[in-house]
Amino acid sequence: MSPDRWSKFRSDSPMRHVFLWAIITAMNLAVVPHVALALGKSRPAHEAQLEPNVSQSYSSLEENYDARVELISETHHHSQCSSSCQVSQIKIKGIDPVNLQERIIDLQIFSPIHEQDKLGSVIVVPPIYGNTVFDTWNARRFCNAGLQTAVIQKWEFYSDPGIDWKVHDRGALRAVTAIRHVLEYILAIKPGPVGILGTSLGAISSSLALSIEPRLTAGVLIVGGGPLHEILTKSTIKDSQTLKAQRMKEYSIASDEQYEQKLSESIQFDTLQYADQATPKNLWMFIATADTTVPTSTQWQLWQAWKKPKLTQGRLDHTGMIIYSFAFWSHSIRNYFLEQLIR
Repeated sequence: MSPDRWSKFRSDSPMRHVFLWAIITAMNLAVVPHVALALGKSRPAHEAQLEPNVSQSYSSLEENYDARVELISETHHHSQCSSSCQVSQIKIKGIDPVNLQERIIDLQIFSPIHEQDKLGSVIVVPPIYGNTVFDTWNARRFCNAGLQTAVIQKWEFYSDPGIDWKVHDRGALRAVTAIRHVLEYILAIKPGPVGILGTSLGAISSSLALSIEPRLTAGVLIVGGGPLHEILTKSTIKDSQTLKAQRMKEYSIASDEQYEQKLSESIQFDTLQYADQATPKNLWMFIATADTTVPTSTQWQLWQAWKKPKLTQGRLDHTGMIIYSFAFWSHSIRNYFLEQLIR
């Protein structure tokens, strides 16, 4: 479906117009401002909790990876899903790769009531640590079609204090490890092929996970990008700009070009580098051509690094593309995973 159909959908019904713009407003308030938090916004001083090894540099996304996970709680909610699907609230425990302490990952598992032995599973990585209504709706749609689906909600130790340059590598290492721990858990309860759906920051984390994890066989990346140093420098998100101003003052950096160069030298875990070195995967990417949150140029660069996979683009901003991909492409995304995740 072309972006023109998006325009038609917005204009052909006053009620649809009101409904969609209510969603857009909610998304802007609840999702977009938090992208910069995960990309490196520091906590207020009174919230900062220093951790061991925070100044440590890492050489690999697999460094300190402990594959062991433990289920610590599970609650079933039949009424929250359809008659063909059960939703469970799950907490699993694993080892954080930065401070080597135990941490908790919260997720929802959407399981088909009638087991589908020939179909695999999908991991959904939301725009920020906490699922949106779109992630839940997609998970239910996948589950109703027979795909077990795990939506990552949050994990402990996702935000670092301070403004040091290694905060982004620590965040990437923790995000990829959280995805891999969820992968360990869902493969333990249902072996088979696994795909991943990531949106915004979730797409950035999913791209890194796809690069190093051979058990992830297919992915859909919505408004993800790279390189990270360009996103962090050019993103118009207020928190990213505030972090940049703090660092430029603290480290006597005179220009955006110098700031981006310093980030480039500091960030080890860059999406472009890892995608370029990865084994080819079955991917589908959604690119917003009017995006300033994850600048459009970085989305195209990630697409190039992944060897130009299947592509859908639209003349939309960041939030607009997230809504557009759900409103007009969610059934196609479901069918894509059904085709890719057959045993």
